[in-house]
Amino acid sequence: MSHSAEPQTLIPEPLNALTFPLFGKRLIEASAGTGKTYTIANLYLRLLVPTGPSLSGNNADLDKPLTVDQILVVTFTEAATAELKARIRGRIRVARKALLQGESGDVFLADWMAQMSAEQRAGAIEKLLYAEKQMDEAAVFTIHGFCQRMLSQNAFESRMLFQQTIETDELAPLSMAVKDVWRSVFYPMDDTKAALIQPIWSNPDALLKDLYLLNNQPDAKIAVPDYDWESALSQAQETMAAVRAMWLSQSQDIIDALERSGIKRTFWRKDPSKDIEAMTQWARSSRFELDKSLEKFDTNEHASRLSKGGDLPAHEFFGLVQSLRESFPDAGRLKAVLLTQLWQQTQERMKRWKRSTQSLTFTDLLTSLDVALTQDEAGKLAERIRHLYPIALIDEFQDTDAVQYRIFSTIYASAQVDQNTLGLIMIGDPKQAIYAFRGADIYTYLAAKKRVDAVYSLAINYRSSAAMIQSVNGLFTTQAEPFRVAGIPFVEVQDRGVASGFSRQGQTQAALQFLYQRSDEPVSSKEYRQTMAESCAAHLHEILLEGQQGQALIDGQGVRPKDVALLVTNFSQANALKDALRQRGIASVYLSDKGSVFETVEARELLIVLTAILSNGQESKLRSALATSLVDWSLEDLDTLNHDDVVYEKWGQAFRDYLEIWDKQGLLPMLREFMQDVALAANMLSHTGGERRLTDFLHLTEESYSKSPLSWILKKGFYAISDWRFKTRTATVTSKRFALKPMRNWFELSPFTKVRAWNTPSCICRLRLRHIEIKKNRLCITMRNSNCGLLLILMKRKPSFIRKNCTQRKFAWRMWR
Repeated sequence: MSHSAEPQTLIPEPLNALTFPLFGKRLIEASAGTGKTYTIANLYLRLLVPTGPSLSGNNADLDKPLTVDQILVVTFTEAATAELKARIRGRIRVARKALLQGESGDVFLADWMAQMSAEQRAGAIEKLLYAEKQMDEAAVFTIHGFCQRMLSQNAFESRMLFQQTIETDELAPLSMAVKDVWRSVFYPMDDTKAALIQPIWSNPDALLKDLYLLNNQPDAKIAVPDYDWESALSQAQETMAAVRAMWLSQSQDIIDALERSGIKRTFWRKDPSKDIEAMTQWARSSRFELDKSLEKFDTNEHASRLSKGGDLPAHEFFGLVQSLRESFPDAGRLKAVLLTQLWQQTQERMKRWKRSTQSLTFTDLLTSLDVALTQDEAGKLAERIRHLYPIALIDEFQDTDAVQYRIFSTIYASAQVDQNTLGLIMIGDPKQAIYAFRGADIYTYLAAKKRVDAVYSLAINYRSSAAMIQSVNGLFTTQAEPFRVAGIPFVEVQDRGVASGFSRQGQTQAALQFLYQRSDEPVSSKEYRQTMAESCAAHLHEILLEGQQGQALIDGQGVRPKDVALLVTNFSQANALKDALRQRGIASVYLSDKGSVFETVEARELLIVLTAILSNGQESKLRSALATSLVDWSLEDLDTLNHDDVVYEKWGQAFRDYLEIWDKQGLLPMLREFMQDVALAANMLSHTGGERRLTDFLHLTEESYSKSPLSWILKKGFYAISDWRFKTRTATVTSKRFALKPMRNWFELSPFTKVRAWNTPSCICRLRLRHIEIKKNRLCITMRNSNCGLLLILMKRKPSFIRKNCTQRKFAWRMWR
């Protein structure tokens, strides 16, 4: 893109889908409910069937019609892609039907057809029929799908392999790499350095959180200060030793110096015994840390705490404390320095893993295409993509980051207003960019807005009532910059005069209402969250009761729970609100609950039941299984096992029968039998929240069926069942090798003291799975660590066999007896 002067922000102009120029670089700003998808479908029709300037004088069309595989439409989720393709297909069908009938009640289609001659209409019917048949080949992709296709189709230009595995769970390999780095960097540290690191990152997950942000922002640069933290550490250690020694030998002199000084009593209390005791304990400890009480002995603090005409305390100890506090390694600068080093090492491990597994993550798809376009000085790759897709429509453009925008701006750099063969059309809602969905960068959007040829807006809301639109307009226009970002103003949208359908007690309700705390007294965040959750739940409960009585209506129908959506900002708010609703008998579901089903109570208890079944009815494990909430026995029922041998033997036999069913029929039929025997579904549904629990349990059983029983021991938080019995438990584990995704599934085995498979030599550690196969009726599981190969063999073979093979292959090994 070439610009002779600094680009200026353009003022949006109303969009007319019939006269909108389809070439050049254009930005369409569309608020929710303004017909964005409808507009995209209409522009798509014009690309398929350009009317030309013959009748209307409209020069906004391309010079030739395109087919559906030449119109690139990019959005950001698979669901949005499917919906957009369906909407476009439906629009093509409606347009062809209107052309056949010669009329349409749709304003756009009527005006569009009015521009055509009879000959053009006949051609349009043929083009649309072909387009409808070809829609399965339409170029409607997610951003990652588009990048993957371009890399694979242009492997030579992009210098990529023809076939590579796409790792959909980007967090899994990154987590493994971070843990490798954590072990290699922090484990060898002495206690002093570890004491500095612990407040910054207490565990690998804390480090992962910071590095994950960098991973999602490939263009991010870390500002590294010129800071030698190891020299600062050495100096602080020497000073700290001197301070501690001086306090232990001269503490009384130091205290007397403070007492004689002119320091205010509000700083040096009349009873300073707590500070003195804390100082003594700190001086006698060996931990490398600063005690809070040190500030009482810092010369810098004294200077601002003197009484009028008072003197500073005279003792070298105070200057030494000042020097210690100033030389103590700064956590902020230390984090910046270490973060850069740790990120570099993590990237190196990620690269090695990707090379060894021939894998790419979603981020790699973006950066690889970006690098390929940047390094292609001749521009052959961009030219090839432009030839494939002369027009690109980028939906949800507000979710674009710098890398994504650079890809499209590079490809369509030659799309200018003085030609009518190429176009880059971006559609989005800038107000949503402030939330940074999918790693979006608000400043990328603003930069793109300054570099387009024109900006358009959709000004009419077709979704909401007039009262709601006017209320929102009134609320946001009270502030000059309601989104706190210059360049994103609030643009008022027009309504269509749709009346509000919500009424209570015969009175139409205001579209926008506020619930607020009655008292002005300050409260804690937890108390406020609970109070507002209770208020919201009570308000909703009242409306639903009125709805049952026909007094609260929406479009003449009583208000029902499905008519209400509750929006929250985080998981804690959702939990508080769900609890408040549950207490009032109102069922709810949190749609953004992304927790793993393997982390639920049902998962843990199902493992207990499976362990009891595999134990062949062992008493302690049987009792544990019957005590779970899956069985839902009362204390009296459990107590009958102690003195009623008939009941105990009945359930012991039942669990032995489950094992036999598992042997002969598989895991899922066995679980179904267990559910029926304990009336699991009925018991769960009889309790509040039972629908959620039953859904989780059924999800777990389906997972066990679809991913084989090995998924139970590969999931985080589950202990491995040492005694191998899986070969006869399921038909899915055969001689065929399972190509499980590397570094995604972890074996988390029990502590060494818990392992009792003494006749099964095992190498037990955190591993990533390579393959599984059956050899001579025995299971062989091969693992690989990042630093060295690690073989886990669960076979009844002599220890010498294991030792010999591990030694020859330089494998780590350990055996228990």
